[in-house]
Amino acid sequence: MTKAEKPKRPSRRAPARGAARAARAEPTSAAYLKTQLDAAQQQVREATEREAALAIENVRLFNETKEALAQQSATADVLKVISRSAFELQPVFESIVESAVRLCSADNASLFRHDGEIYRHVASAGDISDEDRAYLQANRLVPSRSSVTGRVALERRSVQIPDLRLDPEYTMQIGGNTLRAFLGVPIQSGSELLGVIVARRFAPGAFSDTDVKLLETFAPVGGAERIEDNVAFLAHQQKKASAE
Repeated sequence: MTKAEKPKRPSRRAPARGAARAARAEPTSAAYLKTQLDAAQQQVREATEREAALAIENVRLFNETKEALAQQSATADVLKVISRSAFELQPVFESIVESAVRLCSADNASLFRHDGEIYRHVASAGDISDEDRAYLQANRLVPSRSSVTGRVALERRSVQIPDLRLDPEYTMQIGGNTLRAFLGVPIQSGSELLGVIVARRFAPGAFSDTDVKLLETFAPVGGAERIEDNVAFLAHQQKKASAE
């Protein structure tokens, strides 16, 4: 190397202007894309929530309609029997308990009619043995804690026993200790208690609010004034026959 020649230093030229602009644009483009993605995801979430709320509301309306139709159908069945049984109450009682079994998916049900100071069994339907029918017919229930009917008579409202084996106050012997869940609903006309419907299940567990509501709605519509009218009419007919 001659004295006239100097070593060459590495070139430190600035990058081309286009490359610099691209480098500066990259962070801005990534932030923009993230914002767009977040907005799209939020829109999807909101749309999903709206669809879920709509689906839940549709299910609620469907269930309410189904419950109303079930109640109307049960009431119509009883009223049909009443219209055909002007001189006989037993078919009416039997129709009431059959409808009660269907309405709240019970295994069996019974109807107890208020008679003076007692409540006596007048009808049962569903999976119930002849022995249990005979036992119920032989018992005259009074307002007390020892039976579901007695509790309804005491409290003048619907009463549940979710698991009979966990209720030491209940003393009636029905179902050979296989019946576990009980629901009692009053049949009322104004303030007067005309009778009690008792629905039972073999499996333990409380009846749902829907079951209780259906049976409560059905009981007065399907039974109270109609039963009262027929009882009064039959009593009048019996007195008239005796006088003759």
